[in-house]
Amino acid sequence: MKLLVPLLLYVLTTSVVSAHTSLGYNLKIGGVFTFRQNSGQVITQDLEGDSHKITNNINGVLNFEVVGKQEENYEIEPMFKNLNLKMASSIQSELMKKSLEKEFGSKALSESYEQMIFIYPTSEVNIGDTCENEYTRKFDVKNTWTLNKLSETITTIKGTGEVEIDITAPNNAMKLTGSQTTEVSADIVSGRILTMKVEGISSGTSTLVQLGKQEIPTTIKSTITYELIQ
Repeated sequence: MKLLVPLLLYVLTTSVVSAHTSLGYNLKIGGVFTFRQNSGQVITQDLEGDSHKITNNINGVLNFEVVGKQEENYEIEPMFKNLNLKMASSIQSELMKKSLEKEFGSKALSESYEQMIFIYPTSEVNIGDTCENEYTRKFDVKNTWTLNKLSETITTIKGTGEVEIDITAPNNAMKLTGSQTTEVSADIVSGRILTMKVEGISSGTSTLVQLGKQEIPTTIKSTITYELIQ
């Protein structure tokens, strides 16, 4: 799967670097940059007085290769290496475990890297300014991004988001709302992310075919970190 990454991400007016500084990706075709990813997720369901948990952990190395360039975008090909997955569950029902794993398990965690390209505004901003955008995949996140700091080498950005999860599958359904915070440091010259941490918590209800229309209180907590290693 290829990702499209904008060439010009934002223009910044500041006295730290210069009076007017354009920040964006400055990448070479064929270039590869590598991240270490660590992800943790706990899904908790309260059913008939008992608390059932599924814990997913994933760590590995993620390569981004610049494979092409369009008029306004780079084409980026992501690839996982040395992917390690671990799942622990207190849930006895195999159907319930499989349903939750399919929608929110290791595969979903490993694909969370797509959020990495949705962090920049497209218009001029100053330190302290904010902008908004929306990320839509298995869940929707409406983010507000704030440019916190700028030095000669590093940009620091913080995001706060409102999360909505509304999924209907053959064997289960889930409707949750919550919040997410993101902290990013990026290289001011290349635009590449140096570190990124995403923390989120969402709660609501889920249903399973085997339990009819019974609504199960459900909470999902997650933490995902990325670190540029090459």
